[in-house]
Amino acid sequence: MPDKTQVAAMDTSLRNSPKMVAAAEESTLVMEPGANACFWNGAEFAEGSLVEAEGVTYECTFGRWVQNA
Repeated sequence: MPDKTQVAAMDTSLRNSPKMVAAAEESTLVMEPGANACFWNGAEFAEGSLVEAEGVTYECTFGRWVQNA
């Protein structure tokens, strides 16, 4: 498992990728092709990166931050 990067809460004045909560049940999600990097307060993170903000861990998945359960 990759190391987590500690980050500040999202600043809406900076570039950020959307946040999502992981689905508890099977679901379908349409992703944009080639959108693999995520942004948090203007910093770019690679696919699979983990960040922690305010005690919550998110994983970069297809250009979106998915909250880990």
